Amino acid sequence: MTLPSFHDRGTDGRRRFRSRIFGRTARIAAASSILLTLGVPVLANAATASGSPYVEPKADFIYNFLFVLGARPNPAQHSPFTDVPTKSWAWGWVHQALDLGIVAPVSNSTFGANAPVSEAEAAAMAVQYFHVPLKSQETPTAWANSLGLFAGVQNANALTLGNELGFLQRLKGYHVGIQPTPAGWKVSNQDANSLIGAMVRSNQSVFTQEHVQMNVSRALILTPSGKKDFQAQAIARQLQLASKMLFVVQRGRWDGLSSVMEQIGGTVSQAGQSSNVKMQEYINGDAVYINQGTGWQAFPGGQGILSLIQQDLQAGNYLSTDGLTGVSVAQTGSGSVYRGALSTTGLTVFASQVSTAMQIPTSAMATVNQAIMKTAKSSIAINTASVQGQDVVTGDTINVRFVLPSKLLAGQGAPQSPTVQRVMKEIQGIVIQETVATTYTYSNTPVLPPASLLSSLAKKA
Repeated sequence: MTLPSFHDRGTDGRRRFRSRIFGRTARIAAASSILLTLGVPVLANAATASGSPYVEPKADFIYNFLFVLGARPNPAQHSPFTDVPTKSWAWGWVHQALDLGIVAPVSNSTFGANAPVSEAEAAAMAVQYFHVPLKSQETPTAWANSLGLFAGVQNANALTLGNELGFLQRLKGYHVGIQPTPAGWKVSNQDANSLIGAMVRSNQSVFTQEHVQMNVSRALILTPSGKKDFQAQAIARQLQLASKMLFVVQRGRWDGLSSVMEQIGGTVSQAGQSSNVKMQEYINGDAVYINQGTGWQAFPGGQGILSLIQQDLQAGNYLSTDGLTGVSVAQTGSGSVYRGALSTTGLTVFASQVSTAMQIPTSAMATVNQAIMKTAKSSIAINTASVQGQDVVTGDTINVRFVLPSKLLAGQGAPQSPTVQRVMKEIQGIVIQETVATTYTYSNTPVLPPASLLSSLAKKA
């Protein structure tokens, strides 16, 4: 009987469980931040191959709208829409927009993912998202125009990519400082918006350095009789696992392209034996290189890397405003610390990530997710401080503990012998504890390729 490790790798050598690191460094998200930083003039005249202005489809608009405002996708349940399948990257974002009540589908079976977005629709989404109290007889479009959100729009019935970026850039500025306090938070509106603003700025920072310490442990809970059973005790010792990993991530730009340098190191101990883990990864634009100790290898970018990004977009990030509950605040010597726990939304995302990491079969995933959410206990601390005159997140610590009933994993894989079946009855559950502590800095430093990578490329040239 074996249980998969949290650090199992796919056939391509990449970690199956990326936690929140890769979601923060996804090129799609980084590109959105960079475009907003560069400003509207860059894409104001963006056109299709035929020369006509590029009009953003509704699904793309929803993704950009929610991401820029700090929201996250909700990939739960199954999509009823033929134009937004459940496995589509867009489903989690569309589902979240529907849950928030900011959009409506065309019909019960069609969402309208490829339809253009008008000024009126974009304004209505903003009003619904922020719960804007409109004046008597005031329309969402009139409210948006009073703030200049649609400055420069040529066609009010179909927003182009340039129009969208301008609208979102201005809406982002309006967003910080006015968002209502999320339900379940125990802080003032001012403190809530200070944290929300810090999270938005941190997520959209082009240059970020992250030091992430991840500790994961696994142990079996035996029945009273199992504690006296020699074979049950032996299996419990075999399956006990302790993993300590350190991720050092630099995110920024080099040679005019978005770049990421990630170094991973640590140890995994199981059954009295320890193994060292060491890996490097460098991304520059579409080029991806991995070094697992035997030299740098080009990862066949394109489809492979895109599929990983889409998995992260579907899974979402549990460290977001809608993923937290019971948030309180206290002042520190350098800023503030916000403490809370994962909300139902946050636990849903977390459970989905764990099930994927443990390679739970699709048929059993819903049951496993429910067990995780039922037994999970979590705590979160987020530190903020002023950097160059603006509050940003400088660190966060996440602790999650949950129990998986052994019956959920029994019977998976190869047939079990009578002895294993008997021992399985002596196992009440599997306790998994995860702690992730991250510190962030924001130095405007180019992310250069490692010298060893340049040397390797030069030899192959």
